[in-house]
Amino acid sequence: MVYRRTDPKTGVDYVGRSKSEDAFLNRQSAHDRRLGTKHEYEVIDRAAPGTPLRAAEESAIRTHGGPGRLANKRYEMNDAAYKGCGGTCEKPKP
Repeated sequence: MVYRRTDPKTGVDYVGRSKSEDAFLNRQSAHDRRLGTKHEYEVIDRAAPGTPLRAAEESAIRTHGGPGRLANKRYEMNDAAYKGCGGTCEKPKP
């Protein structure tokens, strides 16, 4: 699954992925503990593990503004790999 995490203090979003419901719940606890706040989480997409899940995460990162607008520090995939597996979203303009 692909999820969006929102920091309630700043309103800044982060897009991530998790392979299962259990891993997603563990990821939530880890994020909240590491960052010292209880975030809001929303599942925004689902895909099969591996390349389809990475591509879905990359699409969500691009759709939600990319690194700089999101708390994500980088894109998940380079443009060639993303387009090579069928990705269609363009990187947002700075």
